[in-house]
Amino acid sequence: MLRKHAVCLISILNIFSTFAQQDSVKNISFLSTVPQYLTSGKNIKIWHEHLYKNKYKKITCHVAWTTAYKQSFKNAQLAETLFGTTMLSIAGSDIQGRTDTSLIADYFGLSPLYQSTVFIRPSIKTGVITGDFILSLGQMGNNIYVKTALPLCISKWSLDLEEIINPESQTSSFPAGYMSTSTTNIKPFATSFKQAVKGKINPGNLQPLIKGKMKRNHKIGVADIPLTIGWHAKQSNEWGLSFEAVGSIPTGNSPKGNYLFEPIIGNRKEPLIGLGLVGYIQLWQDFAQQMYVYLTGYLFHSCKSTQYRSFDLKKNGFLSRYLLVKEFDAQENATGTIIPLVNISTLACKVNQSILFDGTALFAYSYNNFYTDLGYNGFIKSKDNIKLIEAIPLKKYGIKGTQYVFNTTTQTIDSSTASSISITQGSIADQQSFADPSTTFITTEDLSINSAQMPLSIIHTFFASIGYRAQEETKSKKWLPFFGVGAEVSLEGLDLEHFSNITKHSISQWSLYLKGGFTY
Repeated sequence: MLRKHAVCLISILNIFSTFAQQDSVKNISFLSTVPQYLTSGKNIKIWHEHLYKNKYKKITCHVAWTTAYKQSFKNAQLAETLFGTTMLSIAGSDIQGRTDTSLIADYFGLSPLYQSTVFIRPSIKTGVITGDFILSLGQMGNNIYVKTALPLCISKWSLDLEEIINPESQTSSFPAGYMSTSTTNIKPFATSFKQAVKGKINPGNLQPLIKGKMKRNHKIGVADIPLTIGWHAKQSNEWGLSFEAVGSIPTGNSPKGNYLFEPIIGNRKEPLIGLGLVGYIQLWQDFAQQMYVYLTGYLFHSCKSTQYRSFDLKKNGFLSRYLLVKEFDAQENATGTIIPLVNISTLACKVNQSILFDGTALFAYSYNNFYTDLGYNGFIKSKDNIKLIEAIPLKKYGIKGTQYVFNTTTQTIDSSTASSISITQGSIADQQSFADPSTTFITTEDLSINSAQMPLSIIHTFFASIGYRAQEETKSKKWLPFFGVGAEVSLEGLDLEHFSNITKHSISQWSLYLKGGFTY
């Protein structure tokens, strides 16, 4: 019987992994984790003995706290998702023999002869203190119960950029008219890539990065507050079944697009509604020893919330949001101002996820007052549904590329554009090869929605804990304490047939936690 169930579980996971493979993408401009509280694995670890199995005739309160620390690993995969690599080559447009994967330094306000290598080591570190509360009405209240929690989080997200500037790199000035309306050569707006992507550049015609900045950031707040109403349909020593209706109050934060690697608390301000069930079966009992298996399954739908996402351009490729654009006035003449595209391609949109699935299998063994748990949690999120509610103004912006801002010969502002150029293309010498026949403007239809869309994701979590709890025979006491320690590891979805990673956008994390509480 157990072998049959295991084969069934593996088959289901293979199906989920196949779905993830079909919908995976190499690079996206946005990442988010599983909401800090939203896994049935965490909840069943705390409440399986005190709520689901025990039968109470009167109203009973259950209070618990959990302190957890989480940290990401396999961070190279995060870098590959965000940048397509763990190492960036930065090279000015006048560098001879640069690789076709080098980002053009000019587009970040750096010298045309600038050269550096940037190593990317993203990491996420999160601390969570959660207070849980359950009110069980017992048999007097038709076995109805309510649950809620207050998860207080601090989450630090860092790209941890390490830049090594090439000894041959130069800080030579921009030619007159290339990056400003000045008729003389001007100094670069930044002296390093790290400085430029933090939005710290020298004042001039180039607007600094306002959106999509690359710097360490943290967020403190209350993650979504879950609300659950449940009903025990069956409770006995041999087996039990409970049904739950679940919702959430979105007290976390929504993406603003100010940072490329932006810390998220909760479920991105997307309220959740869902249904679930919890069941258990006694596998074995021998006097002071017993073993149970608990199974949970929840289906959720996330409601729409207003978020800001940063979009690349469809035909200009990945990271094209970091190209420079020229600003134009109402008469379609260039104003002389140049702006990072990401500042205008970060737009408001309505975002939600159609389906989220959360399932857990837990094996619980106890001997007198002591217990140990071993379990698995599978979490699946459908891809983001994104609908823009903001647009790029018509005939307002065009891609600069390596075109001049000011024509020093005619003493007029240059309105030429380079609509087909990518973040790795262009030089001052061959700018005409990328110039448009006439001024070409960027429109909202040019944006790639997929570039800011989290695809279907699957995360496998394995966890274990040990602890102590007061026995049911001591219920003459008013306070029945329990406490324990545990650990868990979350991994991205796997092709179980070939054991190869297929969902690099899923965030792998390990976690340690302490839990405690009492029943009254």
